[in-house]
Amino acid sequence: MCRYYITMIRALLSDFSRVLVSATITVPSLNRHHRELKSTPDYRFSDHFFLNDRLLAYYEELSATIPIYIATTGALHELAEVKPHLSMVTKVFTGLAKSDPATYTDLAAALSLLPREIIFIDDQLVNVTAAREAGLHAIQYTDNATVISEVSRLLLRP
Repeated sequence: MCRYYITMIRALLSDFSRVLVSATITVPSLNRHHRELKSTPDYRFSDHFFLNDRLLAYYEELSATIPIYIATTGALHELAEVKPHLSMVTKVFTGLAKSDPATYTDLAAALSLLPREIIFIDDQLVNVTAAREAGLHAIQYTDNATVISEVSRLLLRP
Protein backbone atom coordinates (compact mmCIF):
# COMPACT_ATOMS: atom_id res chain seq x y z
CA MET A 1 0.00 0.00 0.00
CA CYS A 2 1.35 3.40 -0.96
CA ARG A 3 1.03 6.22 1.48
CA TYR A 4 0.91 9.80 0.35
CA TYR A 5 2.13 12.46 2.68
CA ILE A 6 0.87 15.91 1.93
CA THR A 7 3.17 18.57 3.26
CA MET A 8 1.27 21.65 4.20
CA ILE A 9 2.93 24.98 4.64
CA ARG A 10 2.47 25.97 8.25
CA ALA A 11 4.65 29.10 8.56
CA LEU A 12 6.28 31.88 6.60
CA LEU A 13 9.69 33.13 7.72
CA SER A 14 10.87 36.37 6.13
CA ASP A 15 14.02 38.41 6.18
CA PHE A 16 13.48 42.05 7.07
CA SER A 17 16.20 44.24 5.51
CA ARG A 18 15.85 44.62 1.74
CA VAL A 19 12.69 42.51 1.77
CA LEU A 20 10.33 44.49 4.00
CA VAL A 21 12.37 47.68 4.37
CA SER A 22 14.84 49.35 2.01
CA ALA A 23 16.90 52.52 1.87
CA THR A 24 16.29 55.30 -0.59
CA ILE A 25 19.92 54.95 -1.70
CA THR A 26 22.13 51.90 -2.18
CA VAL A 27 24.08 51.16 0.99
CA PRO A 28 25.97 48.06 2.12
CA SER A 29 24.06 47.78 5.42
CA LEU A 30 20.66 49.24 6.26
CA ASN A 31 21.32 48.96 9.99
CA ARG A 32 24.67 50.74 9.75
CA HIS A 33 23.09 53.41 7.53
CA HIS A 34 20.40 53.99 10.17
CA ARG A 35 22.96 54.17 13.01
CA GLU A 36 24.99 56.76 11.09
CA LEU A 37 21.95 58.87 10.22
CA LYS A 38 20.18 58.84 13.58
CA SER A 39 22.86 61.06 15.13
CA THR A 40 22.34 63.78 12.52
CA PRO A 41 20.04 66.74 13.23
CA ASP A 42 16.43 66.42 12.10
CA TYR A 43 16.82 62.74 11.17
CA ARG A 44 13.57 61.11 10.12
CA PHE A 45 13.50 57.42 9.26
CA SER A 46 10.96 57.94 6.47
CA ASP A 47 13.28 60.38 4.67
CA HIS A 48 15.88 57.64 4.18
CA PHE A 49 13.99 54.34 4.30
CA PHE A 50 10.73 52.97 2.99
CA LEU A 51 8.62 49.97 3.89
CA ASN A 52 7.51 47.42 1.32
CA ASP A 53 3.80 48.14 1.77
CA ARG A 54 2.70 45.64 -0.89
CA LEU A 55 4.52 42.70 0.66
CA LEU A 56 3.47 43.75 4.17
CA ALA A 57 -0.16 43.79 3.00
CA TYR A 58 0.29 40.31 1.51
CA TYR A 59 1.79 39.06 4.79
CA GLU A 60 -1.18 40.58 6.61
CA GLU A 61 -3.53 38.57 4.38
CA LEU A 62 -1.53 35.38 4.93
CA SER A 63 -1.45 35.83 8.70
CA ALA A 64 -5.12 34.84 8.81
CA THR A 65 -4.09 31.30 7.80
CA ILE A 66 -0.42 30.83 8.76
CA PRO A 67 1.88 32.55 11.24
CA ILE A 68 4.39 35.06 9.92
CA TYR A 69 7.87 35.20 11.45
CA ILE A 70 10.83 37.47 10.78
CA ALA A 71 14.45 36.34 10.76
CA THR A 72 16.86 39.26 10.83
CA THR A 73 20.35 40.14 11.89
CA GLY A 74 19.49 43.78 12.59
CA ALA A 75 17.17 45.85 14.74
CA LEU A 76 15.29 48.12 12.33
CA HIS A 77 12.11 46.18 13.07
CA GLU A 78 12.20 47.59 16.62
CA LEU A 79 11.92 51.24 15.56
CA ALA A 80 8.78 53.10 16.61
CA GLU A 81 8.20 54.07 12.97
CA VAL A 82 8.24 50.42 11.90
CA LYS A 83 6.58 48.44 14.72
CA PRO A 84 2.98 49.41 13.88
CA HIS A 85 3.43 47.90 10.40
CA LEU A 86 4.42 44.51 11.82
CA SER A 87 1.27 43.66 13.76
CA MET A 88 0.85 40.45 11.73
CA VAL A 89 4.23 39.11 12.86
CA THR A 90 4.04 36.35 15.46
CA LYS A 91 7.71 36.53 16.48
CA VAL A 92 11.01 38.05 15.36
CA PHE A 93 14.18 35.96 15.51
CA THR A 94 17.38 38.01 15.67
CA GLY A 95 21.11 37.39 15.76
CA LEU A 96 20.94 34.43 13.39
CA ALA A 97 23.70 32.96 11.27
CA LYS A 98 21.44 32.83 8.23
CA SER A 99 24.13 31.37 5.97
CA ASP A 100 24.27 28.21 8.14
CA PRO A 101 21.75 25.44 7.35
CA ALA A 102 21.73 24.42 11.03
CA THR A 103 20.11 27.77 11.84
CA TYR A 104 17.02 26.77 9.87
CA THR A 105 16.89 23.30 11.36
CA ASP A 106 17.02 24.91 14.82
CA LEU A 107 14.32 27.44 13.86
CA ALA A 108 12.04 24.68 12.61
CA ALA A 109 12.53 22.78 15.88
CA ALA A 110 11.84 25.95 17.90
CA LEU A 111 8.57 26.34 15.98
CA SER A 112 7.73 22.63 16.40
CA LEU A 113 7.58 22.31 12.61
CA LEU A 114 9.30 20.24 9.98
CA PRO A 115 11.59 22.32 7.75
CA ARG A 116 9.44 21.43 4.71
CA GLU A 117 6.47 23.12 6.41
CA ILE A 118 8.18 26.53 6.28
CA ILE A 119 8.58 29.04 3.48
CA PHE A 120 11.64 31.28 3.86
CA ILE A 121 12.18 34.54 1.96
CA ASP A 122 15.51 36.39 1.86
CA ASP A 123 17.28 38.69 -0.58
CA GLN A 124 20.66 36.99 -0.10
CA LEU A 125 21.25 33.87 -2.23
CA VAL A 126 23.65 32.40 0.35
CA ASN A 127 20.85 32.46 2.96
CA VAL A 128 18.30 31.02 0.54
CA THR A 129 20.73 28.22 -0.33
CA ALA A 130 21.33 27.43 3.35
CA ALA A 131 17.59 27.31 4.04
CA ARG A 132 17.05 24.98 1.08
CA GLU A 133 19.84 22.71 2.33
CA ALA A 134 17.98 22.51 5.64
CA GLY A 135 14.78 21.49 3.82
CA LEU A 136 12.80 24.74 3.81
CA HIS A 137 11.01 26.10 0.76
CA ALA A 138 13.23 29.10 0.15
CA ILE A 139 12.61 31.98 -2.22
CA GLN A 140 15.13 34.66 -3.10
CA TYR A 141 13.50 38.08 -2.94
CA THR A 142 13.97 39.97 -6.18
CA ASP A 143 10.57 41.64 -6.45
CA ASN A 144 7.11 41.48 -4.92
CA ALA A 145 5.39 39.81 -7.86
CA THR A 146 7.81 36.87 -7.88
CA VAL A 147 7.58 36.32 -4.13
CA ILE A 148 3.78 36.58 -4.05
CA SER A 149 3.48 34.20 -7.01
CA GLU A 150 5.87 31.63 -5.52
CA VAL A 151 4.35 31.76 -2.04
CA SER A 152 0.84 31.47 -3.47
CA ARG A 153 1.92 28.48 -5.56
CA LEU A 154 3.40 26.74 -2.52
CA LEU A 155 0.32 27.41 -0.41
CA LEU A 156 -2.02 26.01 -3.05
CA ARG A 157 -0.18 22.86 -4.00
CA PRO A 158 -1.29 19.59 -2.39
